[in-house]
Amino acid sequence: MVWGVFDMWSYIVGKVVSIYKRGILLENNFIGYYIMVSNPEDFEVGKVTKIYVHKNLTLNNKNHLLEEMYGFCHYEKKDLFRRLLTVSGIGCKTAIFICSNDVNIIKQAIINKDVETLTSLPGITPKNARIICEELEFTNEEKSETNDYNHSGELIKALKTLGYSKNEIDYAVKSIDFTAKAELSDLISNAIKIIAKGSTIVNEPASN
Repeated sequence: MVWGVFDMWSYIVGKVVSIYKRGILLENNFIGYYIMVSNPEDFEVGKVTKIYVHKNLTLNNKNHLLEEMYGFCHYEKKDLFRRLLTVSGIGCKTAIFICSNDVNIIKQAIINKDVETLTSLPGITPKNARIICEELEFTNEEKSETNDYNHSGELIKALKTLGYSKNEIDYAVKSIDFTAKAELSDLISNAIKIIAKGSTIVNEPASN
C-alpha cells in the first residue's frame, strides 16, 4: 500500500556511477542514490547529469517502510509520471514503464482519445489505455508542435494491416526518428527493415 508520496526535491545533479536494467546509481556529495529510470540508455557512466526525481514511500505487507526514487532526464517525463499516478490502477512501476515512450505521442493520443495508439505503445494495456483517456487531460497549449503523433499513429496502423505483431511494431516505433519529417511510405519501409534486422525482440510486461 502507498503510505505517502513526496516531491521535496525537484532534481539532483550527480555523477552516474553504474547503469542497470531499470535504473542507475548516481553519486551526489559522496552519497550513492539508486534511482529507477524510464530509459537507462539515456545515461552515460562517468557523466555528470541533472536528473528530475520523484520520491515515493510505501508500506509493504510486513509494515516495513520502503523508499523508492524515480528519475527522468526531462521535466516533461516527470510531469507525465506524476499525472499517471493519479489514474486508477496505475502505480509507480507501471507509470515508469509507460514513460519509456515518447511523451509527445502519449500526450497527443490522450488529447485525441486515441485508445488504439496508446495500446500499441509498450507498457500500456487496453484497459489502462481506456482509463488514461478517461481520467487524464492535456490542454491545447500542451500539444506537441511536431507531427510525431500523426506519423507514429499512421505507421502503427499500417504495420498492423501488414500483419506485424505488437512486439515487432513496438520495436520498430521505438527505433524510428519521427522528427526527420519522412513520408509515411518511407517510414513503413524503414520500419520493415528495422524489424527484419532485429534478431531478438523483447517486450517485458509492466507490473505494479
